[in-house]
Amino acid sequence: VVGCFLFFAGLGSISQPLITGRFGGGVFAAAMAIALLVLFDVAVFPTVFETAAVLSGFWKALVGLAIVAPLAFLMGIPFPWGLSMLHERAVPAVPVAWAVNGFASVVSTCGAVLLAMTYGFKDLLFLAAGLYAWAGLLSLLLVRWARTRAVHTHT
Repeated sequence: VVGCFLFFAGLGSISQPLITGRFGGGVFAAAMAIALLVLFDVAVFPTVFETAAVLSGFWKALVGLAIVAPLAFLMGIPFPWGLSMLHERAVPAVPVAWAVNGFASVVSTCGAVLLAMTYGFKDLLFLAAGLYAWAGLLSLLLVRWARTRAVHTHT
């Protein structure tokens, strides 16, 4: 699962310029797609798991791949987008972004386990969907702020 996630997140990272350049709102579209896909997965998980329980290991692995791959691909988009924004506007902040990303990755992994054990996996996924939607909205504000700042700087 981890290898699959890393592979497809890497594909999302490589595809980021193409994807965020084609869709209005850039990373907002990816973040909202992640949130909606997580909510969809929450709705279909019980049926998928019940159906897949009778399958052989190979088919179970393919079902797992089908669930993980789209989410991982989309989750590979926001960080490279943010790095490209920083690289264009605030190069000294790029190492800080890497540090924050590393810290958040470790803390969120531990926190996710604790939240899932305390409140359940379903509630954890609802929280994740909400956080991705919030991050998407923040990306719109960031782009708007950067454009406004660029206009005021050039005039």
